[in-house]
Amino acid sequence: MAANGIDADIDRAVADTRAVYVAFDVDVLDPAAVDSFMPEPGGLTMADACRELGRVRVAGGPIVGVGFTGTVASSDGSALVRLAGSLGVQPFTTQ
Repeated sequence: MAANGIDADIDRAVADTRAVYVAFDVDVLDPAAVDSFMPEPGGLTMADACRELGRVRVAGGPIVGVGFTGTVASSDGSALVRLAGSLGVQPFTTQ
């Protein structure tokens, strides 16, 4: 992947962007952090994920949208609200 320019350099990835859409698969989080479709034991902690998403907010253009995948219906959504908050985004729901 690195040979194709895909790496973990958030600053470089969002540099000089006019807008940023964040697609985040919650399956990368440790199961203690969130209920997910395919839990990843030893995955990112919630604190790690929030820190990295905060870096996206600071380094890139304005956040114009966020999509969370890998969620399960039994989740209460509080983890997604926390992740969205790290991006400075206020989530909304439809009932």
